[in-house]
Amino acid sequence: MTPSLREPVSLRYQERSNSSLPESIAPLVSFVSELLRFPAIRALPFVPSASREGAFTPDRTAFNASASPSDAAFQTCGQDCAGYVTPQVLADRYNLPTSLAESRADTNSIALAEFQFQHYDRRDLYIFGRACGVDRVSVEKKYHHNAAVVCTRGGGCIESLLDIEWANVASGGGAIPVSVYYSVQYSVLDWISAVNDNEEAELVHSVSYGNDEAQQVSEEYMQSVNTEFMKAAARGLSIFVASGDQGVYGREGPGNNVFHPDFPASSPWVTSVGGTDFVAPSVTGEEQAWDGSGGGFSNTFPVASWQAAAVAQYKMTAAGTLPPSFLWNASGRGYPDVSCLGGSVNPYCVSADVGELAGVWGTSASTPVVAGIFAQLNNVRLTAKMPPMGFVNPFLYQNMDCFFDVKQGVNDGGYNWGFAAVEGWDPATGVGTPNYAKLKERVLMV
Repeated sequence: MTPSLREPVSLRYQERSNSSLPESIAPLVSFVSELLRFPAIRALPFVPSASREGAFTPDRTAFNASASPSDAAFQTCGQDCAGYVTPQVLADRYNLPTSLAESRADTNSIALAEFQFQHYDRRDLYIFGRACGVDRVSVEKKYHHNAAVVCTRGGGCIESLLDIEWANVASGGGAIPVSVYYSVQYSVLDWISAVNDNEEAELVHSVSYGNDEAQQVSEEYMQSVNTEFMKAAARGLSIFVASGDQGVYGREGPGNNVFHPDFPASSPWVTSVGGTDFVAPSVTGEEQAWDGSGGGFSNTFPVASWQAAAVAQYKMTAAGTLPPSFLWNASGRGYPDVSCLGGSVNPYCVSADVGELAGVWGTSASTPVVAGIFAQLNNVRLTAKMPPMGFVNPFLYQNMDCFFDVKQGVNDGGYNWGFAAVEGWDPATGVGTPNYAKLKERVLMV
């Protein structure tokens, strides 16, 4: 029977064989990507302000902060953000200036990677700056998408606004220009290729995206991305990548009973950033590993030379608490390299979702903060007529005394196994969290 024009027709196509290249050129091609790869971007944990809680019903189970925190720093963005991390909390914990102590070097800059409709709007940036006393919260350049947009309730803005607002805070209160590389499709390779193609690429880059190594197109894809990271390092660029928010088991979870390292966080040519919590909620002080912070050992890349001694020391120190050997690759590159507040005990204050002040947590929060801190350190060096930090990992492991060592917590993601934080480097918190005062002195000595 022939269908009429009014009847819907459903057609299903199925390929008979896998995609392939002609034999004459196949040996010359490393991989073909972006054909069927559409990873879902995880929604960030989002806690609305108490004054407007009735409009939402999100999961608040992980938010443990007191409604009236005793630590005054947690109230410096107003009542709507009471109990959330504020610029003053970072300043107090990490000895971080809220504005540049020296004039801005003309060549200093920081950039953020955003994918899959993660835009921003100027209204939210303004509201955040006004609430938290940040002089300037803005975007200098937006590559591949020319204008800001109007964010809508539940729309795709929270990730981007989190990155922009807190990169501005950590880099000196908006004194250092912040740019955004935007792409509709999630492709780390396309993003880093665009950075490397930019002759005036920003000195520091923050990436709050990733998924499991096992979820990548192929090992060849990861190696190609890694090569581009290597090129960026050779140019003197610093790349900071979130370590993930599902603990050691990654996005795939514990179903097949192995740990799932995250990519691009596991690349040896990026600086992987984990997340921590305050041991005592709403009290600025000692930190512990956040149980959801990604970390572990790569199944693709071997342990890097600059971390080999620290990794070996960790395995000896933690010998009695290490997970069963069948769960992880003992010869892989260890990550994260460094950490910062990012856990669920005290979320970050963010203006998102049509101007509402809310709490957001995850390594998506800790990463732009660490990137911003190193943008400030770049400024210290540049104003002293020194080159930028560039690839920072060797510096981190050679100067671990410039970080607050985190010795508590396990990144088990709420399951049976994970890596425990111990003295020194560990695959839960890296070398620890930044002590800006010490780092500022040290970067002028190397």
